[in-house]
Amino acid sequence: MKQWLAKRRSKRDLFIKDKVSFMKKLSELLAEGYHFSEAIIVLLPHHVKNVELATTTIMEQLREGHGVVEVMELFAVAPHHLITFTIAERDGEMIAAFARVAEQIATEERLKQKFRQAMLYPATLLTLLFFMFLVFRTAFFPRIAAITAERQTTAADEVRLYELLLYLPDFFLFLFVSISLSIIAVTYYIRKQPIEQQLRIQRRLVLWRTIHKTRLTRQFAAHLGALLHAGISLQDSLLILRQQTYHAYIRYIAMATHEQVLQGTPLPTVIALSDDLAPQLLMFIEHGEKSGFLSKELLIYSELLEERTTKWLERLISAMQPLLFVIIALCIVAAYVSLLVPIYNMMKF
Repeated sequence: MKQWLAKRRSKRDLFIKDKVSFMKKLSELLAEGYHFSEAIIVLLPHHVKNVELATTTIMEQLREGHGVVEVMELFAVAPHHLITFTIAERDGEMIAAFARVAEQIATEERLKQKFRQAMLYPATLLTLLFFMFLVFRTAFFPRIAAITAERQTTAADEVRLYELLLYLPDFFLFLFVSISLSIIAVTYYIRKQPIEQQLRIQRRLVLWRTIHKTRLTRQFAAHLGALLHAGISLQDSLLILRQQTYHAYIRYIAMATHEQVLQGTPLPTVIALSDDLAPQLLMFIEHGEKSGFLSKELLIYSELLEERTTKWLERLISAMQPLLFVIIALCIVAAYVSLLVPIYNMMKF
């Protein structure tokens, strides 16, 4: 327990505040001629809680021969960004890698912020409605039901229907919790499977497979394109992606592709037979091989997919708020019907 607490405290002390600014400044300092260790020392006082501990830890890592990737891992940088630094150590484009990661993190944070803003107001209203309906159906509706029964102004079945309408927020809450728990359970189950089985299961999930395939295709095209653009051969590029340990799916795809290429199978044929990459990738690879600019074609395609994915997520987030307001409107209508119709029936009598 003490070791776990010490590890948690160490991670908190080494956590980078404002990763976007940190990555941008690091890229700028490296471009100005600073050594990586010097640039890190300059930036640490502005971005970590415990500067002394961070400085000591980083210098120990560098003295032991560890590189940029291991240092960034200490700063709790996400694995899908660490693979970018792994490739940059091989192709020599570390300055561009920091700038690219800064841009990606900025996009991720912008989408998260937009999601929080879109969800905060309707989620707060839904929570208030839930408690209001709870109070209404436990404190007020029984009295209304008793009065209508006494005066016989409303049939018992109608009263029961009005009472059920007051459970509408509970229904939506139950639906949301059920979907969330199902997603968590499926995710946990998938992560416990071997990589090949994980990919096979995700290919069967109708709503998820297109998103997952697009994301894998974008990452594979970006990393392979960056290595080829640096002048590294196709076989060596695939070997580098196969040997990295930060992205298991990319490693698996690179391993399968590398083995086929070693056997003499053309890259377009391998991609055409892959079930985990988008079919459109084949068109860009064939065009790139014909024009002699395969690396550039891959990089352009990855950027195109990234733009499409970002726009799609923005549209999805924008659509979620109106959907929640529709749910809120249905709950309010249900409340009016449950309250006013019995009262109106009593007034008629």
